[in-house]
Amino acid sequence: MDADGFVLFLLRFAVYGTLGSYVEVVWCALQMSKPVHVLAYALFGRFVPFDQRTVRRNRRHWRQRKALTGHVSLGMFFVYGLGVGPGFDLINALIAASGLDGNGARALQAALYPLTVWGVEILVGTVSHLRWWNYSYAHWLVRGRKIPMHWRGLIRWDYAPAWIAFGFIAEYVRRVIDPLLPLVRFP
Repeated sequence: MDADGFVLFLLRFAVYGTLGSYVEVVWCALQMSKPVHVLAYALFGRFVPFDQRTVRRNRRHWRQRKALTGHVSLGMFFVYGLGVGPGFDLINALIAASGLDGNGARALQAALYPLTVWGVEILVGTVSHLRWWNYSYAHWLVRGRKIPMHWRGLIRWDYAPAWIAFGFIAEYVRRVIDPLLPLVRFP
């Protein structure tokens, strides 16, 4: 890797790590707030399996604090920074090879962005045994039964919209960062 490639890698690492951490914090905060419950119920009606005690607790929390509170592990910065960049490079290569353009390319990107993030989280969580997160507490209550919203505590299915948004935002930021590389030169 030459100096320009390394600078580009560092820029993407910082941007993807920061952006991924922000998206996770905001998504976590929105999930605990009343507006997300209202929106989900408006979109899906009674098919949304919410635990009513959780909904009431979240509404009470929202009224008392009037703030969105979210959290993320610092280790996830490195997961997003190191893993997502190469994954998004692979997505771009697949789209270029498929010959899709316009809406077809966007649909493929929307399908692959969450799979990429989940793949990175699974890889880091299982292969390296570095688990700064545990989603095994997340579940839906459907007719009194707990249905997991996670896979082995490593990934959460309900984060898919956040990872789709993250992918499109990261793609836009990437288009801004890459042309700036010629401005950074080493002697």
